[in-house]
Amino acid sequence: MGGDMISVMTAIAMTPKLETFLWAFCASLAVEVLDVYAYLKAGTKIPARYRTAMYWVVRLLLGAIAGLLAVAHNITENPLLAMNIGAATPVILRNLEKRMRHKSTAT
Repeated sequence: MGGDMISVMTAIAMTPKLETFLWAFCASLAVEVLDVYAYLKAGTKIPARYRTAMYWVVRLLLGAIAGLLAVAHNITENPLLAMNIGAATPVILRNLEKRMRHKSTAT
């Protein structure tokens, strides 16, 4: 059984771009893990959003966008930078949305 898993893992070609994508994707989701950890540590109730499938679908999509942003920046040689982009993706997208909204109301 262990040999089957190794053959599956070797069949998945870990290209530099895929590795960059995964670093950013995981860092994006790590932000969520830290949020949940803060609720648990404080002893407060975890918000209901964490119990909905739609929230996790959207959150996984945001993680994928984080991975794509890191790949688009072509930073295959710097996993730490990919992680920074992944963790910062929600802020990057919010700022982009605010700029676009501001431009549309300014014209």
